[in-house]
Amino acid sequence: MKKLLAIILTLALLIGVAPLAVFAGGGNDFPDEPCANQGDPLRPEGDFTFTLDGEGYAYVDFYSGSAGFYLFESSTNNGADVVANVYDSEGNYLASGDDISYENKNFRVICYVGYRTDVYLYVGNWSDYATEVTVTATLTDIQDVKIIEYPIKDDYKLDQTWPDIGGLNYKITYKNGDSAYWKPDVNQKSPDGVLCEARFTDEIAIGQNFVALYAYGVKQTYGVFFTEYRYDSAEVVTMPDRTDYIVGVDDYLFDPTGMVVRLYNHGEEYMDIYFDDLYEYPMMYFENIDYPNEYKLGDNEVKVNFAGGVSATLTVTGVENYVDSIQLTKLPDKTEYTVYDEYSEYVSMKGAQIRINFKDGTHDYFDVEDNYYFNGHYIYVDLQDGWRVNEGANVVVVSYCDKTCTFNVTGVPTNIESIELMQWPDRTVYYGTNAMLDLDGMIMNINYKDGSYDTCTFANGSRLPNGIGDVFDYVDAWTDDSGFGHLKVNVSFRGFMTYYYADFYESDVTRVTVANDPDRTVFNLNSIIMREDLNGLKLNVYHSDGSMETWDYTANNGYYNGYDAFGDYVRHLNASGDFAVILDIGGYDAVVYLEVEPLWILYYEVIREADPDGSNAVIKFTPEGDALAFTAAFPAVFNTNDFAEGYTETNGDKFPYSIFRNVKGEDNTPGIMIYIFDLQIFVPYGEGGWSGKGDMDGDGEITVSDALKALRIAAKLVNPTEEDIAIGDVDGDGEITVADALKILRVAAKLIDASELGDKQQQISQ
Repeated sequence: MKKLLAIILTLALLIGVAPLAVFAGGGNDFPDEPCANQGDPLRPEGDFTFTLDGEGYAYVDFYSGSAGFYLFESSTNNGADVVANVYDSEGNYLASGDDISYENKNFRVICYVGYRTDVYLYVGNWSDYATEVTVTATLTDIQDVKIIEYPIKDDYKLDQTWPDIGGLNYKITYKNGDSAYWKPDVNQKSPDGVLCEARFTDEIAIGQNFVALYAYGVKQTYGVFFTEYRYDSAEVVTMPDRTDYIVGVDDYLFDPTGMVVRLYNHGEEYMDIYFDDLYEYPMMYFENIDYPNEYKLGDNEVKVNFAGGVSATLTVTGVENYVDSIQLTKLPDKTEYTVYDEYSEYVSMKGAQIRINFKDGTHDYFDVEDNYYFNGHYIYVDLQDGWRVNEGANVVVVSYCDKTCTFNVTGVPTNIESIELMQWPDRTVYYGTNAMLDLDGMIMNINYKDGSYDTCTFANGSRLPNGIGDVFDYVDAWTDDSGFGHLKVNVSFRGFMTYYYADFYESDVTRVTVANDPDRTVFNLNSIIMREDLNGLKLNVYHSDGSMETWDYTANNGYYNGYDAFGDYVRHLNASGDFAVILDIGGYDAVVYLEVEPLWILYYEVIREADPDGSNAVIKFTPEGDALAFTAAFPAVFNTNDFAEGYTETNGDKFPYSIFRNVKGEDNTPGIMIYIFDLQIFVPYGEGGWSGKGDMDGDGEITVSDALKALRIAAKLVNPTEEDIAIGDVDGDGEITVADALKILRVAAKLIDASELGDKQQQISQ
């Protein structure tokens, strides 16, 4: 019961007093008569049918007598959102009804729903069992909802236990003549916020089966056909990296990393299942792994289970504890930690060295960095007294294979005096009840006791000061108030708090439809969509007062009511078919459908090797089918971890890539590894020389076409990308001018060597 109350309390905090707007001004705005008879006021019985009026609510009256009234829980038959609130007979909001008793008062339960569905209300008294009341509500502006295309997949194997709704398409017709289309496999929610549920109607068996689709309170079924299990046997073809487990130490532990299990389709090899790092079990067909709770000396059986009762077994060995003792031969880099009012920094072992002494007289050393995992076992770190560092001396206990050693750290009081907001976030207006606070644009000073300070900025959705730090440096932001209005937002950092104010409004958006598609609606697989790719889009935005506006994405730069509807990120098109771009329109999801065409690379050719710094490789890609071959250049600026990323643009498509340098190829050839199009391409380091400057089209050579592209940019006929400037600015003045185009032309005419284009060191530093 307490769990149910907690659920409703959470709902109350999210919704707050939003319904007050319906009854603003006081007085009784309800109809004179209730919509249905209730039976016993304290123990209502039966189903009550209501039709939502223009305000979008249905209600039922209860009289509490002296026993009090409680609304324990509300739910729907298809996952729809529903809000149930309690009002007195005068229309005054009382509560969400989960934990407050009102004696000798009449009550009205208002059910807010967005479409036709059954709403289940559990009502009753604290001392009595709850009684279920079913409310059927019908949205007044929906004329019809029907399936115009059923899911494509109608043949299944017995190991496929969840329906595939790919291709399902609903048509929603409204009474005003408007219509909308909804593809649940592409976008989870419909234009009205409805969820679609799909499940098999009976226990799956070979032959005819049925799938039931639930949406808008309507159940529809269609037939599918099942055949036998796809595979019938399995075996372990590669053992895990670790096969020894210490008896009494490694109980309840099994590490499958490195293991490969081969599944067979009735005697024929079918597929290999790889078990990767970090315990990332493969989801396809895999169910679980059975291993001993307590290992015994010698052989121990482990069973890897898949759908359909198929299993593969392996044997691991239980061994005695071979660790005799451990010693700390080098202290961690950090032994002094800051203590705050209620918590402290986390103790880190980074930089420490641990000597592990074995019972056979040998030993080994473990240099601790970010990873605390050594030879299949974790290094555990605990404070001897409590869970946080206290001021003064503290004893830290390090354990490995049930052996321990200790060292001391010192807790010092914080030198922070306060935190202070120098600039509020860019966004201080929110719509709807599920707003995620956006700190982008906020500037915060950390003031220290010695009078100094640090200035922190926030951007790109990060809540770490200046975008760097760890979880300890996370800046939290929340509001204690619920509902809507001009609310105080608390900002917290390391136990210190400040605040700003933001305005929260109830969203009056009820539906969004596409009035005009973007200028471009077809993209290639593995490309990315950026903000400018939605130019040309127009949306019809409907409001609760019955009005409608047409919102122009381009004219408003993607902002709706001052808020970035697109969001400050890109969408990776990693599957062909329909793709849904979700826009935030007044706290409401707007859906734009695009088409993703398959683009598979048949083969590739390294046109130019990477320079000695690992940058400026050029690769020619040849796709399958009728798509034309294209080349891509890979300029890169590497970070301290020898990693770089970016995107290459070809025929309007932008393809992201990442590069690791200082890797080894065949015969230990040094080079870089490029990840693009789901490919891993090794490119060796070249001899140096030409840096790639001037090769505007990335085909690996400098021709007249490169000079012409530079000239068009210089004449302001084409807007250059950052990559264009990096390659085309051959004189190093920061822009592409006629002088750059002429110099590129001289190389194309063989009048000068390509190595004379720009300063190589400057190119590397960009």
